[in-house]
Amino acid sequence: MPIAPSHPPLAPALRLTADHVSAVLDACGYSSNPALLGSTAHLAAGCRVLVQFGDLIATDADGVTCLTVRCSIAINGSEDSGSGVRSWQIRKVLPAPIGPIRLSIAIEADLLLGSGVLIEELLPHSGAIYQHLRLLIADMRATLHELPVLDDAGPDIDPPVLRIEASFLGDLATGRSGIASSRAAGARARGGAIACVTRRHRHVTTAACDCLLNGVLPELAQIIPGADPHPSTHCAAPQAKATEQSLASSSRPLATPSAQSIDLASHAATPPAEPLQPSTCIH
Repeated sequence: MPIAPSHPPLAPALRLTADHVSAVLDACGYSSNPALLGSTAHLAAGCRVLVQFGDLIATDADGVTCLTVRCSIAINGSEDSGSGVRSWQIRKVLPAPIGPIRLSIAIEADLLLGSGVLIEELLPHSGAIYQHLRLLIADMRATLHELPVLDDAGPDIDPPVLRIEASFLGDLATGRSGIASSRAAGARARGGAIACVTRRHRHVTTAACDCLLNGVLPELAQIIPGADPHPSTHCAAPQAKATEQSLASSSRPLATPSAQSIDLASHAATPPAEPLQPSTCIH
């Protein structure tokens, strides 16, 4: 007579699928162009996020200003992916709200998904990743508002380009946010450029920060099934306090590092690499 096993069989590990990612993007109103990258594509282990905006701002014939936010996002597990890497080119335009400046915000992103990514590898860290990105956006917003306002922009005024870089692997998280502009950085080194912002530029880039915090980030967090972007009870107060301090703290310029880029994959289009002047490094 067969003997029943003492332990039930293990359930198969759930993997993050391309169909699920596409379904989330469609539900959130993103147009997407999915593709399977060739066998030569390589995606490093871990997750990475690169965001840049402030350099692409245009006004159409109807007087509507459109600011474009460019992103590169990589989602991978604890091992490199050498084949089966999926990619999406996604876009979404948020209509102009009623206000002093008719502004729309265009989200353009390259999204990469490694092959065989286990949900159980990402889920325990999803809340920490979400809060880490919120802190970086909040810090960047605070840095923007600490710049002196000068509406009479002359040739020495370089509109600030804002940039976020973040990497995550298991329990490790690194990131920085701040002002990136190669022309301004070079001129500042020569003592020529003035670190300031026009009132209009601050208005539109602040709107982009708020859009990332309250719209884009919560939407894309749904890509990880079962992820709860809200911090748990025991860490809610420290996170809220850290956010408050980030918004209230004074910017302390650090040494500008050399130009670099995050190579998400050999086939991934990323915003141009420019020197970054971070206000705060969060580890």
